[in-house]
Amino acid sequence: MIHQVKLLFFVSYILFNQYSIEATIFSCNTFASCGCSRYNVDINARIIGGEPAVNHSWGWAVSLRVLNESHFCGGTILSSEYILTAAHCVDDPEIMNYEFKVAVGTDTLSDNNGQRIFVSNIFIHPHWASRTKENDIAILKLKNPIMFSDRNIAKICFPSINDLSIAIEYPLVKTSLVAIGWGYTTSNGELLSDNLKQVTVQSIAHQETKCANSINNISIQFCAAVTDGNKDTCEGDSGGPLMYYSELYQQWMIVGITSYGHGCGVSIYAGIYTRVSMYIDWIKSITGPDVQGTIYSCNTTAPCGCSQNEVNINSRIVGGEIAASHSWAWAVSLRVSSIGHFCGGTIISPHYILTAAHCLERISLSRIDVTAAVGTDTLYDTEGQRVLASKIYMHPRWNTVTKENDIAILKLKKAISFGGRNIAKLCLPAISGFDATSFPSPNTNLVAIGWGSMESDGPTSDVLRQVTVQSVSDQVQKCSNSINNVDLQFCAAVDGGGKDTCQGDSGGPLMYYSSVYQQWMIAGITSYGQGCGLSNYAGIYTRASVYISWIKQIVGKDGVVIAGENSANIGSMSSIFSMMMLAFLFLIRSFS
Repeated sequence: MIHQVKLLFFVSYILFNQYSIEATIFSCNTFASCGCSRYNVDINARIIGGEPAVNHSWGWAVSLRVLNESHFCGGTILSSEYILTAAHCVDDPEIMNYEFKVAVGTDTLSDNNGQRIFVSNIFIHPHWASRTKENDIAILKLKNPIMFSDRNIAKICFPSINDLSIAIEYPLVKTSLVAIGWGYTTSNGELLSDNLKQVTVQSIAHQETKCANSINNISIQFCAAVTDGNKDTCEGDSGGPLMYYSELYQQWMIVGITSYGHGCGVSIYAGIYTRVSMYIDWIKSITGPDVQGTIYSCNTTAPCGCSQNEVNINSRIVGGEIAASHSWAWAVSLRVSSIGHFCGGTIISPHYILTAAHCLERISLSRIDVTAAVGTDTLYDTEGQRVLASKIYMHPRWNTVTKENDIAILKLKKAISFGGRNIAKLCLPAISGFDATSFPSPNTNLVAIGWGSMESDGPTSDVLRQVTVQSVSDQVQKCSNSINNVDLQFCAAVDGGGKDTCQGDSGGPLMYYSSVYQQWMIAGITSYGQGCGLSNYAGIYTRASVYISWIKQIVGKDGVVIAGENSANIGSMSSIFSMMMLAFLFLIRSFS
């Protein structure tokens, strides 16, 4: 029996650690606008003690070079015009006073493949401290744009962090990360690696001795290493990316910039990296709209608020942008046969759609068929599902004059099929009590989606669009001159106008992304406004958090979900448990 228990333990250990003991191929999302290369990443080993990278598997890798083509640092492609690197790489008179260039689209230092582009401007972080290496980050602007028609070239993704308390802890301790570079493969080595190499390390706690004896500022720096040393970045890797792979979105995102260390691969010292999540705003202040959008990672176990493809936001429906395909899986187009799309809505459960009361106030289902189109981003295709509505629930206190309680629920004749990943439910906010009338708080970043007009009285958009706005205090004039009930409604806009929801977006969701839960939740329902995108008027939204009880009363047990509920790794853990039980039963049969 002792042998059986030992064998069971061994089998269980293998099941829990199968991904760490095998060579791993990191498949990439073919729809991704960043973080995916021509070929998949394949990692067997763990730069020092690392391994050559598969050709063109890191499409954003950059070699910084002086005029004679000598490599001196690494970098990362952010966009067609901007490269991210370390400040210490370019804070040198010999570099700053002379022309240098970047090599992209090549994995080999000695070949002539790829593109060579000269640097036109250097942006070093204003608080860069050369002694402590704090704020070791810089951006290079290129004289000519990178040509992405070369399939060997791609952009890296940013992590989506909108909460300071999360940003200063990102990446979390013991996260597996990958660094790349052409640096020396031994401490004080004489030759750079001619081929791009990769190494897997883990982020480690700043309290650990190997980190504590090197790091200077734990808020803007972090440590990464492996237990026994021998795997590390080294001279020549500086400025290159340290990356995290999102299994859900099948994309790579940058979390660190190789900064400094004591030796290379020394067991008592960790490598120190610049914490990129703390610099997203600064990066965007330099690159502007040219840089690729922020990627909003999602909890793979979440029963709501996560779609097939990542949300990728570059700009801020009027003045907005086309949404990534199938990134808003709860988006609903409400349609009637006579005019087609007339309002938006949100999937909250298999049988129920949330929308605005003003969208349905003149509709009688006994005379007009209303169809909910789900699982599609385009108004005029046949993709997705079409489900007829069977009943309309208008809020009993809906006021047609003041637009108070502008909320309604559509019951469908049959359940939506969630079999495909193009369709999902949106989470309701985890808010209760007095907090309900203050969510979202002013200055919160929110995203609206819809097929509405892109200008006042313009035609609807054929494709789903997204726009980022901020919630506005009811004390601000652009809000106070339009809002009627600050407990039931709230305002959202951007400074200067130009970005807003518009006709045809009504009834659609205004959403908040929770960095804690890694889920999207509904904050508002698009209600009304004065024109579209006017600088002196904000858009008015129904405050969804006030209506949770009413929604639950209508929907009952049909599967509506609050953000954060059942979002632990229940699915994956139960799968592992099932595998262990099968192994256990197999062992009992074998030894009985």
